[in-house]
Amino acid sequence: MAWLIPFAALLTLATGAVILWTNQRRLINRVFSLASLNAALWLFFVYLAAKAGDRHVSDNPIPWLRAASAAGAFFPWILWLLKSAILIADGSPLQAFRRSWPWLAIAMILAALCFTDYFISAYSTPDNPKRGIGYFVYSSASFALYLFFIIQTYGQMRRQTGIRKIETQFLTFNAGIACLLVIVVNGVGNYLDIRAITRLSPIIILGFY
Repeated sequence: MAWLIPFAALLTLATGAVILWTNQRRLINRVFSLASLNAALWLFFVYLAAKAGDRHVSDNPIPWLRAASAAGAFFPWILWLLKSAILIADGSPLQAFRRSWPWLAIAMILAALCFTDYFISAYSTPDNPKRGIGYFVYSSASFALYLFFIIQTYGQMRRQTGIRKIETQFLTFNAGIACLLVIVVNGVGNYLDIRAITRLSPIIILGFY
């Protein structure tokens, strides 16, 4: 099943490239491509961490786990930016970016946290994982951000009509639910220390695309 992760990464990257190629000037297309690139990076780092963990005698998965978590920290910001791009339609990209700065600030803080010992101890191993308080802060903050995003997007989606409503539902609302499921699946898998559960995450992302 290890092949599924790089396959999902390639599919995600290809989907983003096709969407960007169809209309490079449309803000929604550009932000969706950014989301696809970020998702592909996350999947790539997850794959490298899984490979390192499978042969942990010689390889250390911690750097890849940190990188994957740091990439994942930017998902809420990109989703908010994508939703904003849909709702403002032909509005200014700079306007959408300025409104997103609180989400970007939180993403940068969470990403920086991933590279500290408060997140994962340098002495952590696949057989003896040592997650710090930073890991639980990261997971709780991510869960809260996605939950807030889903609730807010649902309310805004109900007020939209036509193509804008469809785009809001399929590109942002459904994506938010998929990301929330990934957080829950990873949390349960790590709590029970069952890797098979955590490795369901790429299937969720693949299902969204």
